[in-house]
Amino acid sequence: MHTNPLAHASILAMCLATFAACSGDKPLENGIGQTPSALESAGTSSLGGDASAAPSPSARAALDAIRNTCAGYRQTPVDGGRPLGSPDAGPTTSPLDLSSNADVSSLADNGQGEFVPTFAADAVQRTWQKARVTIPRQLDRAVRVVGQTKSATITVAISGASRTQGEHADGYVIYQDAHGPGGHVVRRPNVDGFEDFFAFPRAPASPEVAYDVQLEAGIAGLRLVSNTLEFLDADGMPRLRVSPPQLRTASCELVEAKIAVEQCAVDSDPRVPWGRAVTAAGATSCRVRVSWDAQKVTYPALLDPWVTTNLWMARWDFDAVPITAGGVPSVLVAGGAYFSGSVVQATAQTEVLNTTTGAWTITGPLTYGRWGHRASVVGGNVVVTGGQRPFASHGGGRYPRAIESYNPASGMWTVLTNLSSSGRRAYHSATVVSSGTKILVTGGT
Repeated sequence: MHTNPLAHASILAMCLATFAACSGDKPLENGIGQTPSALESAGTSSLGGDASAAPSPSARAALDAIRNTCAGYRQTPVDGGRPLGSPDAGPTTSPLDLSSNADVSSLADNGQGEFVPTFAADAVQRTWQKARVTIPRQLDRAVRVVGQTKSATITVAISGASRTQGEHADGYVIYQDAHGPGGHVVRRPNVDGFEDFFAFPRAPASPEVAYDVQLEAGIAGLRLVSNTLEFLDADGMPRLRVSPPQLRTASCELVEAKIAVEQCAVDSDPRVPWGRAVTAAGATSCRVRVSWDAQKVTYPALLDPWVTTNLWMARWDFDAVPITAGGVPSVLVAGGAYFSGSVVQATAQTEVLNTTTGAWTITGPLTYGRWGHRASVVGGNVVVTGGQRPFASHGGGRYPRAIESYNPASGMWTVLTNLSSSGRRAYHSATVVSSGTKILVTGGT
């Protein structure tokens, strides 16, 4: 007997963002890649749909019910991993990223059972890398994503999804009770792709969910590094991405979910994917499975992913240095701080920008996540010193003493040595001296 995998899932989000080249690529039709004025003139009415369809009050009510999950803490960042506020601390905002999607000016049916978003001019202006997305009205049909660069195209369908009909509100498409009472699926179109949110009021039988992904135009291979899935073109440039999914629990904690790929070959090499042979997928139909540790999740729960155009996650107090990676000039971005509910955490994620094509890719993570550190280039490698982490961090301490080195030839970080016990610091100065063989570390907090 066929069972619905959604009945065995809890929460998941698959987030697809495009990675476009800087110049010389042909703009897409229907407003993607056009000027704001062109976008406004490329209205959805030209697609044969009803651009004036009113939002659904019941869909908005379902969305509001999800927004009330994990309420009671102010969304103000704090240092040290300490939650802010309390349920009676006055006005609060939901830590779930389901506020009104102001980037979408309209969602129209194109007459083929699909919602086609039109985006606000300012949203298009501030988004460098774009995509064209169509959202199916019926949940068991596939989302189609076309990247701006070389029209890289995939379709994404929830494995075994119900035939629930979607309605739109606040820039989202909501499939109410898609997997039982209160088990809503929410789909958010973005200028650079889309996000899926699964809300589950109770624990599932099995903590996993799967997607069926069809590789269409412009996709030559897949790469899975640091829990990030990239879709590569024939030159090894990432054009579409599935970002690392996280689960937001009833207690406002984040739980990491793991991505796995079945039925297709994947490249797991942390070296940048350009400048070397692309690992062929070996098939055009892939199964992408997301799973998590059920014992770490309290319910009701929802995934709260971050999707950005350039970096895989919003971050600050990172450091960036120029390097040569894959034989081309590049920029490495390492570490930084990010919001985790009402606290600030340190990330170990590292990404590399190909300055020739404008493509970003994931590479090996730092051993110790940190922010306020300094990165220096020594002998072609990147050396990171100092930085800090939340008080609640495990391993590495508040001020990690470990000095780490990134080798572009391997895509990996290694610990070289430690700062002295009195040398723990952040926001310091690190200067390469002695003809580029030593680093002078001064000042800091």
